[in-house]
Amino acid sequence: MSNANVIDTLKAILLIVWAFDGVKFITLGVILNLALAVALALRTGTFSFQALADFLFKQLLPYVVVYVFFKLFGEGAGFEWVGVAVFALIQVQIVSAIVEKLADLGVPIPDQVMRLVRRPNTVLYAQVAAPYSTVPTPPRPAVIE
Repeated sequence: MSNANVIDTLKAILLIVWAFDGVKFITLGVILNLALAVALALRTGTFSFQALADFLFKQLLPYVVVYVFFKLFGEGAGFEWVGVAVFALIQVQIVSAIVEKLADLGVPIPDQVMRLVRRPNTVLYAQVAAPYSTVPTPPRPAVIE
């Protein structure tokens, strides 16, 4: 197989993946999260181009791969709801990260909302899970996730 054929095949696969509406929404959410993470990192002086470069492989790519896999699996198995459920879970993750970054940037977020979106390294996690864990919980850095 020549390089041109490989490139054409990869382009075709990317176009098929991009055709899913869920992929477009996930990408939009991740880009918004990235913009907020960059703003927060610049504000705190922790910005690095390496973190920016790692971003695609740590957040966007896994979300897209998981979503497309479960969407195709669900449709193939006759369970269309699987793709919808996975999409909803991914959106909850992305929106939670966006809300946390907005709060870290000083945007007033109601306490009720913050209780819903805080990650496991909160006080509740420290009280419930930490006594059973042998590994200390590292602090959450203010860098691109």
